Amino acid sequence: MKRTLITLCGFLLAAPGVYAADAAKTASANRGASLFKSNCVACHGAEGKGDGPSGRYLPTRPANLTLSKAPDEYLKLIITEGGDAMGRSASMPAWGAALTNTDIDSIILHINTLRPPLN
Repeated sequence: MKRTLITLCGFLLAAPGVYAADAAKTASANRGASLFKSNCVACHGAEGKGDGPSGRYLPTRPANLTLSKAPDEYLKLIITEGGDAMGRSASMPAWGAALTNTDIDSIILHINTLRPPLN
């Protein structure tokens, strides 16, 4: 009984930290959605399917992010350095000078909400 009570108390003391981390992640993903809307939707579309209004005029269709299995590290590189630097479409601009690392991380959190979980 005493061990159960101690375990329960430990869980209750740790829980606010867990909830705070979840809240911070949600806030960052929400910021990412806003940044995605202002910087990415024109090419990738509102749902990230590569069907944005400007995308149809590009020589290479923008990536359908809902089907992408690229890990977060790769997304960070291609967003930061641009498609050409990664051996992909030169139409994908490098955003590293315009966006902070935190902004890019937030956009990646949002992209992850657009696609099924990676296994």
